[in-house]
Amino acid sequence: MATSVEAAFKELLERQGLTPDQSDVARKRIPTITDFFANNLAMAERVFTMGSYARGTLCRTERDLDLLAPLAPFSPDGYWERYKDDSRAFLYWVRGLLNDRYYATNVSAKQVAVWLDFSTVVAEVAPCFPRKGGGYLMPNGNSGWMKTNPPFHAKLIADADQAHGNRLKPLIRLIKYWNIANGHHLKSFHVEMIVTQMW
Repeated sequence: MATSVEAAFKELLERQGLTPDQSDVARKRIPTITDFFANNLAMAERVFTMGSYARGTLCRTERDLDLLAPLAPFSPDGYWERYKDDSRAFLYWVRGLLNDRYYATNVSAKQVAVWLDFSTVVAEVAPCFPRKGGGYLMPNGNSGWMKTNPPFHAKLIADADQAHGNRLKPLIRLIKYWNIANGHHLKSFHVEMIVTQMW
């Protein structure tokens, strides 16, 4: 039992990390998803983690693993030409491929990503295309495309955390926990940006 305020916050943070079971599933599933894309599709880059999991700001109750899957737009299969006018069809096509592989898993389209429920954790795979000038184009949930740049945001958080003695990420996790416990009105990403801008 904690005997100081600092120890109490440390204990609270430890309880908000992924459980050993969640961490084990994440370690096993991420490589298999990455290999699936590498072996079955023409990729511009290997699938990589993004979001709270990659930035080290994930709360246990969020339990989602976000992955970005950058496909080669001008591959012989012509992915971009086939789907540039309908990102929803693109998302459903990728979902169909994943359904064939993860037949015992609940796979469904969730606006901008494909959702794979592994019980203890959920993998949200966002198929996308590299964007000229940096970043990526991913489905926007309405047949169009939206810009995203996870590596930029990961560096932003990492740099800010380092500048504040590695205390910013723990603070973000505490504010996320408070947000979840009080109606979850703010999205996880918004909490990160607000806390980063405050300091």
